[in-house]
Amino acid sequence: MVAETKGKGGRPKGSKNKISADIKELILQVVDEYGYKGLKDFADTHPVEFWRMASRLVPAAKEVSGPDGGPIQTQNINNPPRPDTYSEWIKATKREPIKEA
Repeated sequence: MVAETKGKGGRPKGSKNKISADIKELILQVVDEYGYKGLKDFADTHPVEFWRMASRLVPAAKEVSGPDGGPIQTQNINNPPRPDTYSEWIKATKREPIKEA
């Protein structure tokens, strides 16, 4: 009987994607050799290939959610409610009251 172990294969978290790094290097070499005009000419004459390469350089979209997977909570900070008194303002802003000398 073989004990199951949790896999540790694949790229370490945060490491660069090899394909993206290779494509970036290739694009930089083309720009160095042919300049911006050469890259633009390639994009104009081979748009599918150009955008296929360019799309690999854009980070993948990440899904964002609020606490426990719920909706993201928003708050209007342009017109926050104003406390009527100094003591209400202290409570609302969680500040220490000013001590008079």
